[in-house]
Amino acid sequence: MTVPAMREPDADCDRATLEELAAAKSDLTATIGRHMDYLLAAHAAGEQPISVAEASERARAPVVFDPLERGPEHVSWHSLANLAEHDPERARDVWAAVKGAARDELSSGTRSARSLERQHASPFDRAQYLVILEGLRESLVPRGGTEALLVEMMAMAVERQFRWQTIATRRTDEESWHGERDIRRALDRMSPRERERHEEVEGWLPPRHSDAEAIDQAVMTADRYQRQFLRLLRAFREMRRTIGAVIMTGGQLNVAEQQIIAVAPTRDEDVD
Repeated sequence: MTVPAMREPDADCDRATLEELAAAKSDLTATIGRHMDYLLAAHAAGEQPISVAEASERARAPVVFDPLERGPEHVSWHSLANLAEHDPERARDVWAAVKGAARDELSSGTRSARSLERQHASPFDRAQYLVILEGLRESLVPRGGTEALLVEMMAMAVERQFRWQTIATRRTDEESWHGERDIRRALDRMSPRERERHEEVEGWLPPRHSDAEAIDQAVMTADRYQRQFLRLLRAFREMRRTIGAVIMTGGQLNVAEQQIIAVAPTRDEDVD
């Protein structure tokens, strides 16, 4: 797998990366301790147990592979801890690459898309969500991280509304619910022994909603996501009105994003 080239970090970014690694010290040291416990337990079960010192040495051994070769999402705390001990600059670069990949995943909408996808989702499923997000971004033009997250949450609400509306339509039109209803009626007519034998062969049939309840549940869920979208849109517009209303700083008055320079009069000028 080809690892994307990392951006050249500036001084502020470099300092922030080092501070984040320092703040993660407990995670880095904990993973070394867990690896030591694993080595001690594994060798204790064999014929040649190892000492704590030897387990510590093995757990802290330098990494012999590139942690990024399988992609930033597969970098472990253990490999990062070993790099931090033996090659701090490389540890900084690896952590920057991991953060960069996470940033790209968020900004592209991939992270929110994955949170909505079923276990065996197709590329078309992801594209359906991303075009919703793309349309909202083009329409609302988010400025800054907060607005961008609100737009993403709106896209998620729309996607969920479409999905549940589809479920409601299918439950209204399909006959599968009636087939299950007939099975339940047959089970109700069975004796306890016949029902037990049926469950052993066919499996247990969990309780279900009635047709009307199932359709009503899907319609209400779709409506709930629609109302969530409208709440988020209202919050987005309210935030933009609040921020863009009136900001007075350093003699400059910003009204609805139009800048007016307020110039103080000189001593020779008359002031009414």
